[in-house]
Amino acid sequence: MKINGKEYAVPELDMNAMCDLEDKGVNLIGADEKNPRTITMIRGFIAWIENVSEDEAGEELQAHLLSGGDLGTLFTEIMTAVNESGFFKSLKEKKKAEKIQIPQDHKKSTKVSQK
Repeated sequence: MKINGKEYAVPELDMNAMCDLEDKGVNLIGADEKNPRTITMIRGFIAWIENVSEDEAGEELQAHLLSGGDLGTLFTEIMTAVNESGFFKSLKEKKKAEKIQIPQDHKKSTKVSQK
């Protein structure tokens, strides 16, 4: 991920990474660009990959934007990391498997008694 002219490696997004990100105000599950907290999410993600405070990440993000960078590119790179992570692939596969499951037929037969 390139921020303000510097290249940063994005670590694997595993369970511990997800918890660390949530501690920084970043919730990647269900994230999209229309979320009103997208800037906060990007700032927290930058703080995580740079191992700096949220304030320092905010300064870095501001410098990135002022020098011509854009939020859309950063968001796309974050979502690429999410989609390529084993953690999220596993969650998607589980969800997909739940949707394909064939439901059991639970119909009860009813007998009509004749008198």
